[in-house]
Amino acid sequence: MSDTLTWIARPRVRWALWLTFLTAWTTALILPGYLFPPKLVSQKPFNVPLGKILHVTCYALLVATIPGLPLSRRGRWWLLAGLSLHCFATEFLQNFVPSRGPSLFDVGLDHAGLALGVGLVWPWSNWSGGGGGHGRGGAGVPAAPEP
Repeated sequence: MSDTLTWIARPRVRWALWLTFLTAWTTALILPGYLFPPKLVSQKPFNVPLGKILHVTCYALLVATIPGLPLSRRGRWWLLAGLSLHCFATEFLQNFVPSRGPSLFDVGLDHAGLALGVGLVWPWSNWSGGGGGHGRGGAGVPAAPEP
């Protein structure tokens, strides 16, 4: 295995990458709208505003990468529930951001992204079995004894 793959396989690195992406996405959602370049914001690939495509894509990526994290089956579901709350929380916080506003439509798009991420990953991972087949603790983590 190459040094790069060994480095990425470390649980702390995977968590750091996942949390960095979550932090970057959260920041983008609560920054004032006028900070984004108008040409970028006004683009409409497939006749859909780019921002709406990003809502679905980012949440789908966040969920699709959960099986790579060292979590138990219950931990994965809790993290998915936490992302659902994140959808509502970031839209609520947009109440207080200049040139932004909350949108239930965006919350719906966020949840469509969550569902897409689950749907894309489910067939290839042991999503509901916990830990990708490596015990309750996740990939590379030994299973804890049952009480």
